[in-house]
Amino acid sequence: MKNFISPNIHPSSLFTGSTLESMVDRSKELDTGYFTCTDNGYLTNVLKAYNYSKKKNLKLIAGCELYFVDKECDIIRGTRSEKIKYYTVTLHVKTQDAYQFLVKKISEPDRSTIKVLDQEYPTFNWRDLEDFSKEDFTVALGGPQDIVCKNLLVEENVVGLKIFQKMKDLFKENLYTSIIPVEFDKKWTTLSVFTFTNNLTVSLDSRILAETDYAKTFRVSLEEVANRPEKHKSIKKVYVNGIGYKVNKDILSACNHKDYKPIGLDIYKKYNDFMLALSDRMGVKILINDYSYFSQEDDKLVQDLKLKDDYRFYPKHFLRSTQDVSEYITNNFGEDRLEEFVNNSYEWASNFDNFNLKYDYRLVKDHDDHLKATLDLIKEVGRFDETNPIHRERLQHEIEVIHRNGEIDLLPYFFPISRVLKHYTDMGRVVGPARGSAGGSFLMYCMGITQVDPIKYGLYFSRFLTLGRILKGTLPDVDCFAKDTKILTKNGYVSIEKLEELNKKDYPELLSFDGQKYIWQRPELIFKKETKRTVYEFELDNGKTIKCTKDHLVLTEENGWTEIYEAYERELEIKSY
Repeated sequence: MKNFISPNIHPSSLFTGSTLESMVDRSKELDTGYFTCTDNGYLTNVLKAYNYSKKKNLKLIAGCELYFVDKECDIIRGTRSEKIKYYTVTLHVKTQDAYQFLVKKISEPDRSTIKVLDQEYPTFNWRDLEDFSKEDFTVALGGPQDIVCKNLLVEENVVGLKIFQKMKDLFKENLYTSIIPVEFDKKWTTLSVFTFTNNLTVSLDSRILAETDYAKTFRVSLEEVANRPEKHKSIKKVYVNGIGYKVNKDILSACNHKDYKPIGLDIYKKYNDFMLALSDRMGVKILINDYSYFSQEDDKLVQDLKLKDDYRFYPKHFLRSTQDVSEYITNNFGEDRLEEFVNNSYEWASNFDNFNLKYDYRLVKDHDDHLKATLDLIKEVGRFDETNPIHRERLQHEIEVIHRNGEIDLLPYFFPISRVLKHYTDMGRVVGPARGSAGGSFLMYCMGITQVDPIKYGLYFSRFLTLGRILKGTLPDVDCFAKDTKILTKNGYVSIEKLEELNKKDYPELLSFDGQKYIWQRPELIFKKETKRTVYEFELDNGKTIKCTKDHLVLTEENGWTEIYEAYERELEIKSY
């Protein structure tokens, strides 16, 4: 029997444990002829997946697992389902026009977002799904956060039924459902383990609230009790679902332990039975969904290491073969249905046989005259000094290369970047100073895209772009720091969002990003790349020894911020280093 084609594969997600290439290679090994790319919330890897799949002679099934939130939904309002923070719906595009329609929808700047495990995603509602139903999309229901099945977790089966019916009315023959042939009967939980003086040992959910000999007039979590044995000597009461139970036991020892804990039911079995019943009742074809985040079973370790101890999946969501799932499906649904589900997957996949991504290189045309618009923006930002001959010469040179190169006017490329960063800062969020060779562009500094003056700090425009590179077809690429970008400081890894706080300190910080070392300088958010790798040892009067490069900055009494080698030669008094 042929291997099935899964409607959900996540090659670029918070939970992904394999590279995109290894997941495509696994699909090639399974010999299905297709590779599915449906990341959470965004279309990050679609183009890369398309190109690599093409090299492997696989057809790409491109889509996205969207986050659904609709506070105005009549089906949900007034039910226990109102407690559910979000659902997901997976869409797949049949044509390039549908793909570009989805790109525009996801990229709308005023679209509401939701934070899931510290990552923000755009959200969609019924009006959006109605728009999608008029375009060339298919929808595959299924998954742990599915818009239909998640309602079962709050015992709202009727809500799930009504949503299923509405999805069927909207998408008609383009609606498919899926079952996940994996057990999901445990969840990752912090357990608080207590041994009492009567030698009784118990393991309890750490989120349970308790009263102790210390917390007499308020309640604390058992996790807090186990973490602070010097304060909490005995447990008086615990509260489960708001009901208090007397304990009155003295604690001998306690610790918190993270592990998978049985949850009393198999969530996927509950989902699968419900989905199967509705699909058979309403004539919707069922697919097999491995909902994969990694290519091989052993890559679960990578996912666990990536997620650390904060959150983990119990199910192993890897790219499975039909043989891997045959026992589960045969035991639960019958042998005849296995072949039916596999055949359904190929019929569904045939919707995407003519999907192609063809792009001519083109730039967004925001203005009739981009040079005038650029100069207007530079004037508005106010960093360019037209009386300074160095400023005039540098800006003129960069405009010649970017705008008057005789090959392609690249000025339009910078306007969307400028708008996005402005939108980000208008929302009160921190952006980075500059990343990589883009910091060498005086034009981008004058446009407000970067925050580093390349003239002041000796950064070269030629590292970013040259006429020769343009003529060879190598075009510019500007990466931007976001608030979650991690920087290594003396205090460990911190996000860009914390840089302003670091900037207020009265000493420089040694930083590292992408394996390169930088020196943190005040009072601006500036990175100065180290170019001298020889390490020196400098002994201070207090007996301490500093190991660093000779251009490391120290704060001196007489000369302010000074390179340490100069301070050493001049015997300056060092205040901070």
